[in-house]
Amino acid sequence: MPTRVDMPKLGQTVEEASIVRWIKQEGDQVKTADILCEVQTDKATLEVESWSSGTLLKIVAAVDKVIPVGGLIAVIGEPGEQIPPQWLGDTAFAVVAESAPVEAAPETVAAVDVQTVSAPAGRMFASPRAKATAVRQLVPLTALRGTGPNGRIIERDVLAHAEKASAIKTTPLARKLAFERGVDLLTLAADGGKIDKAAVLAAKPASTDVPLGEDVPLSKMRQVVAERMSQSRREIPCFHCGIDVDMTDAVALRESRRGPDGKAMFAYGDLILKAAALSLAKFGPVNSLFAGDHIHKRSEINVGFAVSLEEGLIVPVIQNADRKTIADIAAESVGLAAKARSKQLGPDEYTGGCLTVSNLGGYGIEWFIPIVNPGESAILGVSAIAEKVVAVDGMIAIRKRMTLVGSFDHRVVDGAVGAAFLAEVKRLLEECESLFES
Repeated sequence: MPTRVDMPKLGQTVEEASIVRWIKQEGDQVKTADILCEVQTDKATLEVESWSSGTLLKIVAAVDKVIPVGGLIAVIGEPGEQIPPQWLGDTAFAVVAESAPVEAAPETVAAVDVQTVSAPAGRMFASPRAKATAVRQLVPLTALRGTGPNGRIIERDVLAHAEKASAIKTTPLARKLAFERGVDLLTLAADGGKIDKAAVLAAKPASTDVPLGEDVPLSKMRQVVAERMSQSRREIPCFHCGIDVDMTDAVALRESRRGPDGKAMFAYGDLILKAAALSLAKFGPVNSLFAGDHIHKRSEINVGFAVSLEEGLIVPVIQNADRKTIADIAAESVGLAAKARSKQLGPDEYTGGCLTVSNLGGYGIEWFIPIVNPGESAILGVSAIAEKVVAVDGMIAIRKRMTLVGSFDHRVVDGAVGAAFLAEVKRLLEECESLFES
């Protein structure tokens, strides 16, 4: 009897995902725990493992197709085994996957090392498979019009252009240069003759700008960001308060703790994450959640930090941050941020947050009011550390100061509690040596 491969549950709030690429192809032998494909949720790219052994009889879900959790994506069984017709008849996802990539004509890539070629600058709305094929075929994405969902560039668009370009007379160097500069060889070919390096250098690269009046499709992540921020404004009555923090000692401490390579051993954000976690432990209402007819008091202290991606924002979460050292937080935050940017976060790495830290200090921002993430009761907005003239013990001094702004769900957190929470974060940061003792 064949075995269904369904879209797995990828997190408590994940209801659907799209196929990024199939690693196994129809007819391939599959063993238990083999990776079948990669799927993308609104927050991360994840691998789907096989739960059975056999032959991959059919790929049901095409690349870029959005599939609900539990929806059929493939069938595994023995060669020649019949797939129950109701499996395919009951699903709206019985579609043919994109064709496998084909090799370009030898003269197209002669003397070109594709490992040294980077894609042209500028963001394009294209599938990961299309991007990879574009690099192999030396096709600039800026030259293409997508035929996929919402105008997305998919692999067949790249292959169609590559087939036309293979008939153009050009030197390998000119073809590689055209790809790097985003020059469309089909446009140059209209003038006739062989295309060389000089012709490519003289050509105007295709623009990656969105023409006036053109609609830009929302990415899945941007859709979720829009929904959650709108939900926050509709449902969470917030109050906001701010406080100035003297970071002079923290700056000096960071400078004094550098590794053999000269790099700082922690970031200011790591200190803030630790201070916020310890403050959450002291102020229970901030670590609570309004749940309709009751208030849920959390038993764990998990602090998230906002990471900006091209498609939107994601908040990796440091679990039990109050019980971790600064060194642990520093290592974990670097690793989580890297996974977030490569869309490799697992569901348990971006869920369960109690409070978010949003840091815009790197942009020189003096202050801002952050928006509470639904599912949490508070968020900290962190601004830049800057030298300011202040009064210290009746004397004028120059100190390194930073503004923290807290936004709190007033259904759970009263003004005095939110203010006291901020004051505690301030105290811990100004007495930063103590953060290394817990």
